[in-house]
Amino acid sequence: MRKAIVVALVLGLVAGALSAPAVAKKKKPKKVERVVEITYDAGATGVGSPVGTGVCFRPTNSCGDIPVGSTEKFITVELKDTSGLPVSFSLTQDTDPEALGSESDLGDFCGKTDEPIQIEPGFTVIVFPWTLGPACGSVATSGTVSATLSNLP
Repeated sequence: MRKAIVVALVLGLVAGALSAPAVAKKKKPKKVERVVEITYDAGATGVGSPVGTGVCFRPTNSCGDIPVGSTEKFITVELKDTSGLPVSFSLTQDTDPEALGSESDLGDFCGKTDEPIQIEPGFTVIVFPWTLGPACGSVATSGTVSATLSNLP
């Protein structure tokens, strides 16, 4: 009887040891990326960079709206101005479109973001290329905004 219990325990330990690696091999989430490109026809104007102090002239598309999917949590942005120079831009995100002044300031940048910026899934990100901005000394004329959205940094 004792021998049977010992054999059963040994077999249980061996089976557990063999199945442990299979459990430990959980799949890592796969990074999913989406690229959005929009154009701007002129720099936006304003005083300083705090949210709400600049003016976007929508007929000329001075500010770019980047739609964000429900699983997209990070964004990197690069502006390519026709002048060939890096230009200042700000990023904001309005997480409560019904409330006035609910935009979140995601930062001021020169030419591109250095690393992925964390964003709220499902809410539009607004790119604000500055005519004369706080991050660079050059002037935004017209150009392309290239944004990469992803589920992981």
